[in-house]
Amino acid sequence: MNDKTNMRYNGFRSTDEGGRIFEFSVSATSTVAFLICIEIPNALFVGVNRIQLQEGVAISCAKLKHLLTVGTADEIPRSFSLTAFDLAQYRHVPAESKRRWGHG
Repeated sequence: MNDKTNMRYNGFRSTDEGGRIFEFSVSATSTVAFLICIEIPNALFVGVNRIQLQEGVAISCAKLKHLLTVGTADEIPRSFSLTAFDLAQYRHVPAESKRRWGHG
């Protein structure tokens, strides 16, 4: 994430299917703040490799920060879902590097 982009976690809401949608406010010097919603489907909260509910914010935040390092705020979809691949990528990043998604 560059120095000119700000990101703030606003909260989450549950989906009808049992997943969670995490909401972030993003602003850049050239744009007005806008909302980005990241859904974690229920399927990622169940099973052997499930994530804990409290991990949802950290995983979503890490993914969003990564997207901001590889593109501009205007290029990020306003709403998207995380996948099992995203989860696997997050979990393979060493603990001290989780803030810098994909850089380990």
